[in-house]
Amino acid sequence: MQARVADIVQRFVADAGSPHRFLVRVVGVGSPSWRADVASTMQPLPTTTPGVQAWMMPRESAALLLATLRARNDFREVPTGPVLAANGQPAVISGGRRRPYVRDVATGTPTAPGWQPVTSGCDEGLSVEVQPLMTADGTAVEAILRCRIDQIERMAAVAVDVPTAERGRVNIEVPQSSSVRVGERFRWPASQALVIGLGLVPWPVPDPAKPGGPTLLPPAALRMDVLVVVEPRLASGPPAAAGS
Repeated sequence: MQARVADIVQRFVADAGSPHRFLVRVVGVGSPSWRADVASTMQPLPTTTPGVQAWMMPRESAALLLATLRARNDFREVPTGPVLAANGQPAVISGGRRRPYVRDVATGTPTAPGWQPVTSGCDEGLSVEVQPLMTADGTAVEAILRCRIDQIERMAAVAVDVPTAERGRVNIEVPQSSSVRVGERFRWPASQALVIGLGLVPWPVPDPAKPGGPTLLPPAALRMDVLVVVEPRLASGPPAAAGS
């Protein structure tokens, strides 16, 4: 048991001076039709979460895939862009906001008009955490993926009776939401890139606004084929492919 623990510790600290890095991207495509064009270049990997697929492919093919997807009109990427994860350290990519709404109405207040709205808020957004770790012999990568997505699809309006209101009724809101939770573990050769397809899931990520302006979420619920791409950038490996 001590030997096994020592081996695990060694995997974290062996390259502390020049750690391996892993490039992580989270992108979305409006239609899953892209899969038909590149299916022959991707090798499937096992997954346990319903609706989630994973593939490994050469790094050059992964760079070409991203370039092809960027040319589509329905392509989006998390505004943070690519993120570097150190060996054994989690990389988190996230975006979102807190959306306020009127939950209820409090009556009998001493001030006019005799009632007041009771507000609350729902958090919506996307958070993807990837923690990659090289094997002891440096030939493979093991990674844990955790993903959380929450989206408010719409606010259903409900008119409630308030005798002191001007028209006798006041609207409150009931949130209709979608949530996705994914937890997976992968192992693949260090010379390959990992592509994880989360399926057609909510995309509640703020869109980049004009410089100095606020960030806005889409006015309507949006679903996209969300992909997480993990590409090893080994400390002693070859330089990255152009365009990646």
